[in-house]
Amino acid sequence: MFKRKEEFPHWLADLRKQQEEINKEIATKEREYEIITMKIDTINHVSKKLKTNIFEETKKELTIVQKELRQLRDKRHDLSLIEMMVEQYTQTQSV
Repeated sequence: MFKRKEEFPHWLADLRKQQEEINKEIATKEREYEIITMKIDTINHVSKKLKTNIFEETKKELTIVQKELRQLRDKRHDLSLIEMMVEQYTQTQSV
């Protein structure tokens, strides 16, 4: 996993780029989550009157998005930890 010391700046740039991409994905998923939550509220209100099962289907959809969002946030956290470790390693190696 560790690269040669001269490759670290490039590798760190790649890590930061991956973090930016994940942040964009998280923002998209968060917006999707908000939309589904609003949809659930609306459907719940309507389904009480219509006695349909749309509410449960949409709740399942929300659960899937929650899981994906959690995975993306975990990945972002892992990348941050790797970046921090690499930066600390490069600092100790340059002394």
